Amino acid sequence: MGSDEDAVLAGPFWYGRWDETAREHHGGHARQLNRAARAAHYAEGAFDPDATRAAIAGLEIPVLILVGELDFSPSPVLATQLGELFAPGWVRLVVQPGAGHHPWLDDAARFGDVVTRWLAGS
Repeated sequence: MGSDEDAVLAGPFWYGRWDETAREHHGGHARQLNRAARAAHYAEGAFDPDATRAAIAGLEIPVLILVGELDFSPSPVLATQLGELFAPGWVRLVVQPGAGHHPWLDDAARFGDVVTRWLAGS
């Protein structure tokens, strides 16, 4: 993980556009950080690729993977590969055009439409 300064400098790369909304969101990011959740996320043993792949492959529930076209974590290519780990027929992958890591900020209407349609089963 990089420093706090690195996070500030990388800010524009997390968004589809670096406008006032994105700058405000990024500026408040430090206040939104849940340090306990972050520690658990990166805890020793948290990443077991074989166990994770097996668990995902066994899921038979609807899954929506919505990724921004401009996101690099995960990129659309990696999001596609993630979708392929699930049982066939259970995943809907949507790449939101022009969006970065925070697609609800880049185009809230499109994001809301995708999520609403998925929740409604269509």
